Amino acid sequence: MGNLSLRDYNRIIDLTMMSLDRVSSGESETPWQSICEGLAGSIAGSAASGIFSVQWPSGATVGVTWPSSAMQFPAWAVAMHMRTHPLTEHVLRGGTSPVTIGDLVDGRTWRNSATYSELRSYLGVSRQLAVPLPGVPGSLRFLSVSRDGRDYSDRDRAFALRLQPLLIQIDRLTMELRRLRQALPASMRSDLEPRISACSITPRELTVLALLAQGLTAAAIGRRLAISEHTVVKHKDNLYRKLRVSDRVTAVLEAQRQGLLPQTATVNP
Repeated sequence: MGNLSLRDYNRIIDLTMMSLDRVSSGESETPWQSICEGLAGSIAGSAASGIFSVQWPSGATVGVTWPSSAMQFPAWAVAMHMRTHPLTEHVLRGGTSPVTIGDLVDGRTWRNSATYSELRSYLGVSRQLAVPLPGVPGSLRFLSVSRDGRDYSDRDRAFALRLQPLLIQIDRLTMELRRLRQALPASMRSDLEPRISACSITPRELTVLALLAQGLTAAAIGRRLAISEHTVVKHKDNLYRKLRVSDRVTAVLEAQRQGLLPQTATVNP
């Protein structure tokens, strides 16, 4: 595995902070567009980057996010070739580490595949590096970067490996926030961010609060959000202080009163 420079680590920090800023502003999809652009720029020569969410075993594409500057790869092509794509097979076998197509299949087999032809035809690329985003039952999720020419280097793999835990956390956070917004009445969604800001509550703290309302333990919340149990406890303590409460039930009731959680949220002691 290649060594990373101080500049590489600074890029990882910048990508993470930028993404959290976008999440804080309520732009649940925009972080991925920005991450795709930033990741493609951080791994030299990458021409396109996207995040894929594919239902399995149906193969239906749930979502494909590309930066606005990238050519759109047709959804039908994604669904058609995802079943035989080497990166899909890697994830189906339980693979969680960032890999390139070259890590999984020999060059001749890859060049003779229909997926290779589609990538060259629509995007002008022949190499891909994928970062799996595990944790969603029934769905294969990964972020990929693509380019033509030489394969990705050990340094590129190391960069993706260091960034992966942060991408997984952002992925879990955005999904939980999306669920929370969908549970709110339409009249409350548009001004949710100002209400959160007025309480000085962060998006992750709000997510923890919503999961506490469901009766999840700190350990279960940590697994759900890909953070440590200790971090969950810190978020919970911050929530109690900011809401001026001392227990979970009162915290949920106060959050409902302030329009941060839906009135239908379950309050489990």
